[in-house]
Amino acid sequence: MLIDITPIAEGKSKSFSFENKLKVKADLIAGIKINGDISKLGGDYTVKANATADIPFSCDKCLDPAAQSITFVIDEKFSNKESSLEEEEINLFTTNNLDLTECVLANLYLELPLQVLCKEDCKGLCRVCGVNQNETVCTCEEDNNDVDPRFAKLVGMFEPS
Repeated sequence: MLIDITPIAEGKSKSFSFENKLKVKADLIAGIKINGDISKLGGDYTVKANATADIPFSCDKCLDPAAQSITFVIDEKFSNKESSLEEEEINLFTTNNLDLTECVLANLYLELPLQVLCKEDCKGLCRVCGVNQNETVCTCEEDNNDVDPRFAKLVGMFEPS
C-alpha cells in the first residue's frame, strides 16, 4: 500500500482509499477497506484512517468457520529524519512513497480477538469422541477415571459438600 507524497504541500492534506490491496504471505485477510487522510506538517506526515478487515477465523471450541469483520483506526506519523525518531513513535521513510502495509498490519493485530466463537453458546467438541456438540447430541459419558493420578486428590475439591 504505497501513497505518493510528492503532491502534498506543507500544511495540506490528501485523502486516500484502498480496497483489497494489502499483500500478506498467509491468507489472514479475506478483504480490507481503508479510508483516510495524510497531512504534512514541518516535513513530517501524519496518516489518520479508518479500516475494516474481513478475517476468516475458525471457532476456538468447535473449529467451524467463524468469519468476523474487524474495524480499527490507524493513526501513524512518518518522518524522513532520524533525529525525530527519538521523540515519539515515528515511522521512517526514505522515498517519495509511504508504505502503509506494516502500520495497517500492526494496528490490525492489536484488534484481533483473543477468543473467536461461531456463536456465544457454542458447545464445542466432545472430549471423548470429538463430535461437534452443536450439531449432534453426544452419548459419551464423562469419565473422571482419566484424571492424572498426581491430580486425583483435586477432583472433588471444588464440588459442594
